[in-house]
Amino acid sequence: MSEKPVLFTKHGVRRTIAMGFTEQDVMKAISAGNRKKEGKTKFKATLRTKHGLLIATCAEYPDHIVVITVSRRGVR
Repeated sequence: MSEKPVLFTKHGVRRTIAMGFTEQDVMKAISAGNRKKEGKTKFKATLRTKHGLLIATCAEYPDHIVVITVSRRGVR
């Protein structure tokens, strides 16, 4: 399967910066992290990083993925 382009909402960009993550961290969570289906198009991608557990809420469409929001758990 080829990689789909990943787009960020304005809220997703703001939350990524506020949580101390980079765009590459979110992309890694989507491609290599654990996915949990949240509905027909939505899913949550999680990845453990040195900054805590990154949780990206995304919507997957046939031609692209949209990052809706980003949150963090377990800050060390």
